[in-house]
Amino acid sequence: MTRAALNGTRVDEILTFLAIVETGSFVSGSRSMGLSRSAAGKALTRLEAHCGARLLNRTSRALSLTEEGRRLYAQGSSFVARSTRSVPSSRATAAIRAASSASARRTPLVGVSFCRW
Repeated sequence: MTRAALNGTRVDEILTFLAIVETGSFVSGSRSMGLSRSAAGKALTRLEAHCGARLLNRTSRALSLTEEGRRLYAQGSSFVARSTRSVPSSRATAAIRAASSASARRTPLVGVSFCRW
């Protein structure tokens, strides 16, 4: 992956990836994002294509992060944590909800580079 591999990636793809990893499954991760399992899978596929690397190893029974996936997860989690800390607590929940709203799903992360390897 290049340094700017995720420049222009849509917010929902990264949030969906984080949800899948944190819940440990496509079904739970997609539910937490209000998406179908298929939509979550397509978001992950677009993110992997954009990164130029596989982020998750998938089997019928388990998911595991690849090295690139571990890096992206660490960077994405850190970004979300910093974002929620920088927003006053009364607005933090609204900011996260807005990030996964329909309008934010069409908004690229301009100027944000997650992949730095």
